[in-house]
Amino acid sequence: MINKKPTANPSGLFRIRTKIAYDGTNYAGFGKQPDQVSVQGEIEKAIKKIFTQSVKSIAAGRTDRGVHARGQWLHFEISEINWNKVKDPAYSLNQVLPKDIRVLEIEVVSQDFDARYSALWRRYSYWVADKTHQLDPMRRHYVYHYGYELNLEKLNQASAQLVGLHDFATFCKPRANSSTVRNLMQFNWQKVDNIFVAELKADAFCYSLVRNLIGAVLPAAAGLIAIDEPFQRLRLKTRTQTIFQVPANGLVLEEIAYPPAKMWAEQAKTTRKPRVLPSN
Repeated sequence: MINKKPTANPSGLFRIRTKIAYDGTNYAGFGKQPDQVSVQGEIEKAIKKIFTQSVKSIAAGRTDRGVHARGQWLHFEISEINWNKVKDPAYSLNQVLPKDIRVLEIEVVSQDFDARYSALWRRYSYWVADKTHQLDPMRRHYVYHYGYELNLEKLNQASAQLVGLHDFATFCKPRANSSTVRNLMQFNWQKVDNIFVAELKADAFCYSLVRNLIGAVLPAAAGLIAIDEPFQRLRLKTRTQTIFQVPANGLVLEEIAYPPAKMWAEQAKTTRKPRVLPSN
């Protein structure tokens, strides 16, 4: 998908946004790291090979080692001349990328677009098999095998209590000068082929939030703790208690939503403002 009338910035650079999918099993996460193979590193190598230009890409989110994605977005800038040399950018990039990374869409956009800050919300899924399910070994990189029997109703009860605008400091790894206030819009479960599948949607997720939330509600659904204990921990707003973090392999970045193009800049401005809870 390419805009019919792209325009370059005063430096002659196009802003490009692209949607990608990847199997994170063999990567040290999305973000580049010294002496590690990363999704971002492989994408930037492919871009350099196809467009003969080095770029620095910005992603909507930096997924951890082993996390997968069906709907990751990123942006980068490339010269108008180099962009126009390539007839079919998505096809060309997929020819040189590893088979576990795919470019799904790519287009020229205005300078207002920011893959990280222009996003309205992100949606993740998490896949869990309980002790009653004999997990297919072919799915071991995509489903977490939990050692207790789970109850779907209890999973949804415990998860529903966490939905809303909250300070999630209990379930986030702290980062300097970073707010832990988030609007968790959705957290529910269903069973698909005897696999428990969680869906979580939020305006943004602070570091490790999804995996820690999953780790908080699984014991409640297994009858190991009270249904409301995850919510009681949330209210503490501190990581003084031990938090069970589930493995990365069950986590998938499914979807990222953006407003219409005319609202990209305003949304980025809003996102950059510190998140705070409303005063009572």
